Amino acid sequence: MRRDKEIFAIPMWLYGRAYLKLASDYRDVCNPANGEILRRAPLFGSVEVGESLNSAGQGLAAWLALGESGRERLLASLGDALYDLRSHFSRLMSEETGKDEESASREVIELVSCLRRPQAAGAAGVVAVVAGSRSLQRAGMHVASALAVGAVVIVCPSPESPSALFALAELSGRCGFPAGAINVICLGDEGLAFLRGADGITVLD
Repeated sequence: MRRDKEIFAIPMWLYGRAYLKLASDYRDVCNPANGEILRRAPLFGSVEVGESLNSAGQGLAAWLALGESGRERLLASLGDALYDLRSHFSRLMSEETGKDEESASREVIELVSCLRRPQAAGAAGVVAVVAGSRSLQRAGMHVASALAVGAVVIVCPSPESPSALFALAELSGRCGFPAGAINVICLGDEGLAFLRGADGITVLD
């Protein structure tokens, strides 16, 4: 579809803030219903993966220091904030995945439940969550479970539908999460291969 307006790129979320950086390649984020180009997803590589690992590493001690109750409190506050913005998140999901807003809304509510009552799984450390193109709830469940046990996360959204997961990270900053507890980066094939081969991290799909 022809571009007739300025198309904004999705930034990374590192060190507790939005982090803009030029990439060598981009993917258009399109509305499947009408082909409208909504945004652009930068496809980052190994250098940016290294930056995300550094951000996560810096956040790990602060996240662990909160203890189980402190982590659960922040996760619940994120769930409450997400519930308040559920219509916004549903619209983001709907326009990027083609889901109807009712289905998208149900998925957001399921994620709210995961955040309010997280099921801790895995071990403390760095966990990378590689998200599929259509499921905020599945990726969010991995994120909530990892954070609850004391891990910090690097979320890699699908370049086809990155906005809801980036918005969730941004919302975590407003809820007082330590910088580096949640990181978001869109990756190309080279970046994903580098991430999967990195030492000392767990990768969840």
